Amino acid sequence: MGPEGGGPEYSRGPGGFVDFVRLAGLAGCRPRGAAMNDAGKRPVEGVEAAELRRSLPCRKCRYDLRGLAIGGVCPECGLAVVDSVRAAIDPMAGRLPRLTNPRSVGNALLWLIMCLDAAAIVLTGRALGLRLDALGRPHLVDMMPRGVVLGAVLVAVAALPAVVLLAPPREAEGIGVVRRNLWRLGGGLLALAAGAATAWALASELAAFAEIEESLLLITLALGIAATMLPLRGILQTIGERSRQYRTARSERQRAIDMVAAAVGMIAGETVRLAVRGGDLGILATLGGTIAWISALMALIGFGYLTVNAVWIRRALRRPPPTLHELVTRANTDEG
Repeated sequence: MGPEGGGPEYSRGPGGFVDFVRLAGLAGCRPRGAAMNDAGKRPVEGVEAAELRRSLPCRKCRYDLRGLAIGGVCPECGLAVVDSVRAAIDPMAGRLPRLTNPRSVGNALLWLIMCLDAAAIVLTGRALGLRLDALGRPHLVDMMPRGVVLGAVLVAVAALPAVVLLAPPREAEGIGVVRRNLWRLGGGLLALAAGAATAWALASELAAFAEIEESLLLITLALGIAATMLPLRGILQTIGERSRQYRTARSERQRAIDMVAAAVGMIAGETVRLAVRGGDLGILATLGGTIAWISALMALIGFGYLTVNAVWIRRALRRPPPTLHELVTRANTDEG
């Protein structure tokens, strides 16, 4: 977050590549003639006097390694101290542009995703109630009256301040793409709010639209997903790289393009169902409805994963990993 504009500041910070090079030297550049330590590893020449100046749990047994030489081993399990150091720091994050207010960025990102979660739950909840009501089970539709659709309008509008907080300052360099994505994201949120309000108004005022309210709600959600996930993809790539957990995750990392694919499935399924509604092709209507609801379920699962991803990123921004300089100090260095 910038000092004036309230957003990510893209200035290169030192430490990331330097940390990587130093750790490569500590872990791999070991002289052949050095004696073996208790863990069967050769100590690193010239770093025996480098000690950990802050608490660091051992990667294997969680013993506090503070005060131990970086070239030594854990007294509890024998794991090399440098292995725990290498696991604690994140050289890649150190090479990325710094954020002057990372806490606000992390909070804004999580709030944005949570608002999208709420809008999706409201729209699908009402649509599911209508579907069950058509099957003779009106219990859920009684719990999700038509007025709850306005809740999707409110949470979509409530997400707009997060877009403002994510915006980088105007004087920052190389952030044109980020700003364009944020503008598109804001437009997508407004489109979602407008679509939900329109679906509510049509179903409330016109009986003909009340019959297809379920389709209106699912299509509205699908269009909102497509309008927000495409710009959010670039924003997540920019901010999420600061989280090692997000960066290295595979199955737990939700791809925005998969959310868009689910939205396409919802639109296609409901379009087929509406096109053959009341005709002789009932099996196509059933197939279209099935595709739409499977896609809606996948979208809801995707929103759950996105929330977990946002929590990872927020945690990394609020408590960034230490740098090698912060962890290690030479014994002959004056710290006073």
